[in-house]
Amino acid sequence: MDQFLVSFAKIFPEINLALGTGIMIFARMIGLFRFAPIFNSKLIPAIAKIPLALILTVICTMVIKPAPIPAGTSIILCVCLNFAVGAIIGYIVNCSYNAIYNVAYNCT
Repeated sequence: MDQFLVSFAKIFPEINLALGTGIMIFARMIGLFRFAPIFNSKLIPAIAKIPLALILTVICTMVIKPAPIPAGTSIILCVCLNFAVGAIIGYIVNCSYNAIYNVAYNCT
């Protein structure tokens, strides 16, 4: 299996770069959808959030120029860090949304 992956990366370098970048973007989207105000609702099931994250990942991967993952970098660590960054972004958006909502609600 290892030889297959190495040969696949040599034969199709563009696909290999896009897959590496796509995995990182997908992890960030999942973290964002987990904590963002609209997608954090119980009204939207997880079965609908994952395909939406996948569609947005494909769109972002086509827009962003894929960069190679540096040699010697742990893929699992990169995925976990991207999930954490997405979760932090979602949490900040959630806090901002709640602050604006509470200010608007208390002013009336």
